[in-house]
Amino acid sequence: MTIVPLIVDAVSVPVLATGGIVDKRGVNAAFALGAEGVYLGTLFIASEESPAHERTKRAIVEYGAEDLVLLKTEHGGFWRSIPNALALETVKLDAEGGRREKPIGDLKTAMLDGNFEDGIITVSNGIEFIKEIKSCKAIVEELTRDIRSLIRQES
Repeated sequence: MTIVPLIVDAVSVPVLATGGIVDKRGVNAAFALGAEGVYLGTLFIASEESPAHERTKRAIVEYGAEDLVLLKTEHGGFWRSIPNALALETVKLDAEGGRREKPIGDLKTAMLDGNFEDGIITVSNGIEFIKEIKSCKAIVEELTRDIRSLIRQES
């Protein structure tokens, strides 16, 4: 959230806030900081309509931010992952300076196929606040409740 006002002040195009936004408090904060929209990933991965595997959706609901492990990607970046078999093996190898046999770049394996042994589940710290699997309609209604209320008051 600290970068949103910096970007808003630096550009003359609409700004979308993203990263860990999973409830109406995050949406409201993003708009208060000048964003004109939000992009939510993890919350919608855990939605009823998402093509993500049911095991993935349940893992998002069951784990919290403190459970996540940080993985180095092959391209020098980082991903937060639910601590499944491959993620834990990867963390251990990274700490020991070992070489991975399995790349972590294949998100489909765990997230869509539900194979937690050969793939990882990359998520945001916002999983801490995702407590149930809901429909996209229910998610959007909940996230926009305050905004819709303000619009009705202004009309």
